[in-house]
Amino acid sequence: MADSTNATPACNLVAIDVARYGNAVLVETTNGKRHRFKMVNSAADFSRLIDFLRGLPGACRAASSQPVTITVRLRIDCSVPGSRS
Repeated sequence: MADSTNATPACNLVAIDVARYGNAVLVETTNGKRHRFKMVNSAADFSRLIDFLRGLPGACRAASSQPVTITVRLRIDCSVPGSRS
């Protein structure tokens, strides 16, 4: 019989609702805690979000209403220094 344990590490889930003047962000951490943010389309707010995500243990999986522009940026900025993603 196959081993039923899940070998996939848990990851932090990030949902970003992109709008013209502001974005709504929901983050669910690996322990189930939820964080909500409202942010404008500015470099300062994106930097704060990226700093928050970098401070979380484990990997982040992000989805957004504009996947090409947002998740690519997060994938680059949230990668671990020295690793290849």
